[in-house]
Amino acid sequence: MSLPTARFTKGGFKVGQPMVYLARIGKLKILWSMERPAISSSVTVVKDSANGYFLSFVVEVFPEVLPKTDNSVGID
Repeated sequence: MSLPTARFTKGGFKVGQPMVYLARIGKLKILWSMERPAISSSVTVVKDSANGYFLSFVVEVFPEVLPKTDNSVGID
């Protein structure tokens, strides 16, 4: 069974605090579980089996370059 979803791309949503505007739906008051690390290129709305709604944002982040060390790790 797949869960109901809707995807919004640039121009179809706008992020504010504590609101998110979705085209054809309007403003939604949301509770953030974490900070977004960058500007979102799209958002997917998912309705779960308990009738809760969740927003999943797509962002582009670049890997952090760590300093070189002489340490090594072995994995069995």
